[in-house]
Amino acid sequence: MRKFVTGLFVCLAVGFSHAQLPPGFSDTRFVSGFSLATALAFTPDGRLFVCQKNGLIKLVKNGVLQTNPFATISCETTLGRGLLGIAFDPQFATNPYVYLAYTAGSASVNPPPTPKNRVSRFLVNGDSVLPGSEEILVDGIASDSGSDNGGGLKFGADGKLYISTGQGSTNTMIAQDLSNLAGKVLRINSDGSVPADNPFFNQAPKRPEIWAYGFRNPFRITIRPGTSVPFVADVGEITWEELNVITRGANYGWPLAEGTSSNPALVSPAFSYDHVGISKCICGGVFTKSTKFPSVFQNRYVYGEYKQQLLKFVDFNSSNDMIGQGTFGPSATGPVDFAMGPDGSLYYVALQAASLQRITYQPAVNALNIPSSIDGGTQFEGSLTLNAVAPVASQRVLLSSSSPVVVVPTYVTLLSGSTTAAFSITTQAVSVATDVTITAAVPGASFARQLEVKPNAIKGLYVAAPTVISGLTLNATVGLVNPASQASVVNLTANSGVVTLPASIAVPAQASSKTFQLQALPVLTATAVVLSANWAGSTKTRALAVLPPVLNSLTVSANPIQGGQQGTGTVTLLGLSAGLSVALSDNTSLITTPSSVAVASGLNQASFSFGTAVVSTTVTRTMTASYSGMSRTDQITLTR
Repeated sequence: MRKFVTGLFVCLAVGFSHAQLPPGFSDTRFVSGFSLATALAFTPDGRLFVCQKNGLIKLVKNGVLQTNPFATISCETTLGRGLLGIAFDPQFATNPYVYLAYTAGSASVNPPPTPKNRVSRFLVNGDSVLPGSEEILVDGIASDSGSDNGGGLKFGADGKLYISTGQGSTNTMIAQDLSNLAGKVLRINSDGSVPADNPFFNQAPKRPEIWAYGFRNPFRITIRPGTSVPFVADVGEITWEELNVITRGANYGWPLAEGTSSNPALVSPAFSYDHVGISKCICGGVFTKSTKFPSVFQNRYVYGEYKQQLLKFVDFNSSNDMIGQGTFGPSATGPVDFAMGPDGSLYYVALQAASLQRITYQPAVNALNIPSSIDGGTQFEGSLTLNAVAPVASQRVLLSSSSPVVVVPTYVTLLSGSTTAAFSITTQAVSVATDVTITAAVPGASFARQLEVKPNAIKGLYVAAPTVISGLTLNATVGLVNPASQASVVNLTANSGVVTLPASIAVPAQASSKTFQLQALPVLTATAVVLSANWAGSTKTRALAVLPPVLNSLTVSANPIQGGQQGTGTVTLLGLSAGLSVALSDNTSLITTPSSVAVASGLNQASFSFGTAVVSTTVTRTMTASYSGMSRTDQITLTR
């Protein structure tokens, strides 16, 4: 029992899928208005051409279907026959040829007595085919049954044209006949000549064009990017659908085997699936190698399941071994041919929908991770999350703020495979609460969050005491109105150089104050100083008096001292001297005391010598040091 009665193009889909495309992918109608579209191809300059079964080739430029056709090919269109495949010369700029696979009929060039499949090339002149330029490269391929015509055309990296032909006959053994081109994969030069390294070259009656054989209806052929390895989707009959990796001179079994075979003379498919439960039909495929897609798609073969209206995939390693498979998503009805566009998108012909579909990948932002409110005049870190991983070429997300109160980067870049990215946000000081909208955008989509910027300012500048003695340190504190979400740098100044303090201090995140030390320099007279703290446009000041040092003590060493000997005294200040003199005196003529002692600048004490008179009995006398209205004394005992 055959799966098709009259060929692929009148086969009706019998099942619908509720599968969804993976996150980030979208499938949209690119162009519509086709009648039984069968194949598509891009020129290197980005023009897109779509073949119809009736021989019409339509041109799509800049996303617009052109009124005038690119070409009209006279072909036989009964049953599954018609215009089946298209390819452009890989050196199109210097060799402007289009290659077509079609069923020749009575109105075709060199008409055959019965419909036969052929491959011809035509010279391209602008947006049309040059009339009369057809060169027939391969002819006379069986189409006796009207179905199973094949018709795939692809150039390999070797510059050779690979052609897939169906058995096209009720005689299924024709696929095993090496003297016949039906049921084969052919390989020719771009001018129609046969490469000398083909497996059956110069082996008559074997046809030298044959590269591999044993196929039923290899309707579509795909070349893995960067290689000359054909992948052929062979439409099965009653049991198996096959995807075959083609090697030189190999026999893929039909009709001796369908699906996996234990016969060592036959090559089993790289991937196959059966028809249990529902009619199925593998039809078309392409390797989705594109920097606009995620990295997992760089070795992925996506194909159409015509009957089930599904897009499915098979993953291959670098050795062309299958390593995984699954469902990619639903499709527009009747996927029959695929191509990767120069824009990095996946295009496919949906025959029953009369449309050309485009699958693009664009992750969307599904979360902006920022607080709902933040203090003005602070900086903090936010992040965004995509609903799917960034593509191979990375993903740029544009950022914007609805107000200059909040400053965000112009964009953030997510590297291939990542789903999150962090960015810094800076807020300006505000006097009233301000609502700002932060927006993250990718082409065609955006995500926004509102952020409340709260007023924040310096609450006060506090010192531990209103005065400080020169040369000493004093604790001071800066306080904020609200705890800041991030470390907040407060600038500090003094209007006089007699006080030194840090140029700035950082109030830690989640804190509302920070203590620091200031240093008073030596002064001779009381000096008023104004301290200032500035942050986020707000300023607080504090007055402070720097006082001269205070006389702290007078001490005499070697006490008691024998009369007639010299002694040493020391005056000590609380604070540091700015260069001052301390007056000295005593209450007796028994001590010769200098009138004063100088305390050098930057020091807090000075020593001096004094003389004593000889005494006949032990006596006690008083020495006095005086400075700025303050006196200190010490008792001196003289002995005989």
